[in-house]
Amino acid sequence: MADRRAKALGATGFLLWMVNFLVGFFFLQFVHWFGISSTFFIFFVFGCGALVFVRLLLPETKGRTLESLEHEFCHRYGDAQTTRSDSRPGSNPFP
Repeated sequence: MADRRAKALGATGFLLWMVNFLVGFFFLQFVHWFGISSTFFIFFVFGCGALVFVRLLLPETKGRTLESLEHEFCHRYGDAQTTRSDSRPGSNPFP
């Protein structure tokens, strides 16, 4: 479980830095090609798309434990190795 979280955090950090790099790299080229207003509109559209993705596809996590989230995702996506009915804090999902 901790190994998955570490890999997910590493992948998320890498993706964040890559997107920041791409925005910085292409910003001036977009301004040159499309103009400043169209460039900001393009970024606005991507931001709205990201907002829709987050609101529709990611679950609310406020007030939930990591174990309950793991149980939900394992149940939803069928990870038979860690799907257990006893996802209480302190229970070991890997006997």
